[in-house]
Amino acid sequence: MKINVKNDTAVHVVYLRNLYGSIDGARSSDLSVRLGSSWKTHGGEMYDVKECVVHPRYVSKTKVNDVGLVRLYSPLRFSGRVLPIKLVAREARLPADVPAIVSGWGKLRENGPSATFLQSSTIKTIAMKLCKRSGLDRRAIDPPSMFCAGSFAQPSPDACQGDSGGPIVSDGVLIGVVSWGLGCARGNFPGVYTRLAHHVVWDWVQQHIAQRAYNVSDKI
Repeated sequence: MKINVKNDTAVHVVYLRNLYGSIDGARSSDLSVRLGSSWKTHGGEMYDVKECVVHPRYVSKTKVNDVGLVRLYSPLRFSGRVLPIKLVAREARLPADVPAIVSGWGKLRENGPSATFLQSSTIKTIAMKLCKRSGLDRRAIDPPSMFCAGSFAQPSPDACQGDSGGPIVSDGVLIGVVSWGLGCARGNFPGVYTRLAHHVVWDWVQQHIAQRAYNVSDKI
């Protein structure tokens, strides 16, 4: 999950799936955010969600523009355990074979138990032409709004069920969020991530942040 703060407005970039299936249609009163703890169910601080919105051009069948935003009732309290992270630049190029860290509380293995403590793995980005040669359905991969990471030749660390919405970070910059894949850590089936640098996604995120900041300033 990516935290971006502007004028004391907290906005989170998240994948659409959650405990309730999707924030598309979910009530904000059903959602909450835990920050400052690596444990899934305790520690840190809990924040209530005021609003959740889905990208208007998200397509559930194809996972194109697979991103949503969550706004909290109160500003975050930053500390040594709760820190902001930089969002990737608009239309930034993502080279192949770049190390990136993916993390989450999803299943520890395919069809296995879910993690109770935050897990992370270092994987590498994959060239789009190679990703399309993998076992994934190449027709389902949309290069402008998606990128691949992991391994297309052999089993490697991977996101798994329940990691959806988790961050993938490269050199301290949030470059994407877990979107979809086939199984977990299978050879020839890399993970697919929402490309946050894509202008359709990036512009929408920034528009919501700017609009919220304007509304706050207008009331002061």
